[in-house]
Amino acid sequence: MNLLQIEMESVRVLLGVYGNAEIREKNLDVLGETYGEPDCRTKIQNCVNRMVRSPEAMGDALADYVLAGEAGRGEDRIAHLGDRYETAQERVNEILSLRGLSDAHVRAVLVNRGFGTDESVQELRLKACGYDPSRYMKKPEEPKPAEPQEPGEPQKPHAEQKPQPLNAPSAGPVFKLFFINHEKYTWKDNWGDNCLVESDGKFLLMDSCMPAGRDAILNFLKARNVRKLSLYISHPHYDHYGNIMAILKDAFFTVEHMYLCKYGQISGIDDSNVRMHYNNIRSIGEYAKSHAIPITWLSKGVSFTIGSARFDILYDLPLNMSFLQKGGNRILNNLSPVCMVTLGKVKYLTCGDAFTDVENTVLDQNTDVRAQILKLSHHGGNEANSLRWMKAVSPKYVVYNNGEGGGIGSAGWTRQAFDNAYKVGAGVYNPTYHGNVVFTVTGADIDVWTERHGSVH
Repeated sequence: MNLLQIEMESVRVLLGVYGNAEIREKNLDVLGETYGEPDCRTKIQNCVNRMVRSPEAMGDALADYVLAGEAGRGEDRIAHLGDRYETAQERVNEILSLRGLSDAHVRAVLVNRGFGTDESVQELRLKACGYDPSRYMKKPEEPKPAEPQEPGEPQKPHAEQKPQPLNAPSAGPVFKLFFINHEKYTWKDNWGDNCLVESDGKFLLMDSCMPAGRDAILNFLKARNVRKLSLYISHPHYDHYGNIMAILKDAFFTVEHMYLCKYGQISGIDDSNVRMHYNNIRSIGEYAKSHAIPITWLSKGVSFTIGSARFDILYDLPLNMSFLQKGGNRILNNLSPVCMVTLGKVKYLTCGDAFTDVENTVLDQNTDVRAQILKLSHHGGNEANSLRWMKAVSPKYVVYNNGEGGGIGSAGWTRQAFDNAYKVGAGVYNPTYHGNVVFTVTGADIDVWTERHGSVH
């Protein structure tokens, strides 16, 4: 657990979110398992003790909690914080003007999105408050100007087009998103999500589909000589982690890092389906630990980089046992973190299988989710991808894995999501229909390549 995570959990303890002493001890044990931290309880208790002894530490922690969107808004915030509301709000006001903060706390405010996620806004706010942005913001290398392109529809594929090699030399930073066609033109046997992110010769595979798609996934990686990569699991469902262990055990690959959802928090749910997925994904985590593969837990406020690509976790489901005890697929899907990927001047948003209630929670926290490329949640299903969400993201392109029938969303499963995408003017792509789909990002320009057909839109 990083310091910010410990601080957030300590505030929850202080506010009584985890219940009385007996229940709290059990929940903290679950939390420790979630993060793989055997001394989690001790770290959190030490942080609580510091806050109790120091009004300054208390104010900072409460303010971070508020700025992270954990305390809600308006009357909900007042009720949640109780008699600590005024202390928290006073410090929030100071933080938003960056008065009396250490360098570390300024960076924490940026991570917490007290200034939003737009880098230009963050830079202006820092300057307005008398701070040098270069000390707190990692500025990406400026890309060379892209060749001018005629306005119009996304590039249509041609018979002579071939996928560009992953390691092709390029001028300036180039990012690629590969959505691998892992299906044999039907979703029933090969259901699943995947996205390979490439930047500066570094690779991250975000989810890995069902085992039925194993040959397609592994052969795609091997054909492009992707020997070193990191792995990301959005949530504990087989169609997302199904080929992770195969990659870990294949001598061709060297796994450099694991980015894992907080699966430990579902260990106590009395549901056979949940227990099965928990045991499977825990085996993956234990295998990574036993082979000294670093693990990062996908929690709100966590940021990491793959090459020049930056990944920011904007939201993940808080550890709330009364909510989690409902069990079932809905909870497992909603464990998916909301992840914003910054590819130079372009944003890519991916939320695993998160449902509309996660979308609404994120939007109610005034989180900036604008992105040019959006992966439809839950394979384009109607229980996600609301019009409110689509308007907030305002994507130019959307892509999804699987779908009803041949994957073109003709009815039922994806119809609502498609309609919402069309209403905001987005082109729609699907590997089952298009074959492999590749987004190449250079500066602010996005090129779309597909093996067959044009945009579904």
